Amino acid sequence: MRRSIPILLSTALVLGFAAPAGAQAPRTSNAFQFRFGGYFPSGDGEFWEGNEEVFTLSVSDFDDVTFGFGFVTSLTNNLELGFNIDFYDATVLSSYQDVYGGPPDNPNLPIYHDTHLETMPMTVDLRILPTGRYGVRGSGGQRQVVHPVPYFGGGIGFNYWTYEEVGDFVDFSDPDNLVILNGLRFVEDGTAFEAHVLAGLELPLGPSWSFLFEGRYSWCDDTPSGDFAGLGDLDLGGFYGMVGFSFRF
Repeated sequence: MRRSIPILLSTALVLGFAAPAGAQAPRTSNAFQFRFGGYFPSGDGEFWEGNEEVFTLSVSDFDDVTFGFGFVTSLTNNLELGFNIDFYDATVLSSYQDVYGGPPDNPNLPIYHDTHLETMPMTVDLRILPTGRYGVRGSGGQRQVVHPVPYFGGGIGFNYWTYEEVGDFVDFSDPDNLVILNGLRFVEDGTAFEAHVLAGLELPLGPSWSFLFEGRYSWCDDTPSGDFAGLGDLDLGGFYGMVGFSFRF
């Protein structure tokens, strides 16, 4: 998929700079965007699979709220460049599967810990507007008007992430004598390359304001070291579904 992004961007350049003959070139503009919605991690790979085998959690438990900001600038009436920053933060409580600990009179107590995932992707993308940002009216295209604006595109960036587990854990080094370790904290952070595709729709509320819907799918993974070394790649990709507002100036 990542190999197809340069092809997508090259195609966008050709389409975006091909202005319709005989029409007045609509003006370009900039916009600030605020969006919020949900992030749904894909959870591929052995890191997540290992967690699901050992603990009572699944990747879907990390479906949670995300929000972000963007700055979008027009290159032509049919081509725009977007700069984005998004924020996601979720904590999931889980326990060991089939392993319990407690006093002699109640030995079947679950062994709990919290798993925390935080991401902050900072990305840039190229957006194709098939119908243009502004339409033209009149026999000579002398009037510019706003209208609903569908768009699609792709981009790249970096995802700054933190993964943390805090609580009680089991030492499996001696299978005949399992030891419960209380109050431990394991944490890892890093920066990973990210690639994404997106599609959206802006509905004008006036000359400057628009209501927007946007969906994007991201591919991103990193290899933890330190406390989580040897557990496989951590998949940080997934689907973002968002709504928001755009202010154009």
